Amino acid sequence: MKNLSIKRKISFCMAAMGLFLLAVVVHQYFVLNDISVQQDAGAESYTAAVSYARASAIGPELYQVIADAEINHQLDETETE
Repeated sequence: MKNLSIKRKISFCMAAMGLFLLAVVVHQYFVLNDISVQQDAGAESYTAAVSYARASAIGPELYQVIADAEINHQLDETETE
């Protein structure tokens, strides 16, 4: 490295920095692509969780209707509803 001129040293450093910058850009491209895939999977999981939460609430609501019908002896009316 002692025999290299200033021009060659600067050129070598600029090329090294350019390659480093290119490597960072490529890396960030793949990271952002992976984050996009993870975000889509998270949105699908959220939609499924909302559906499961709604489905889990049906049991107590149905129990309340049946219990009210039995307590009030309105089984025929409840059956039609």
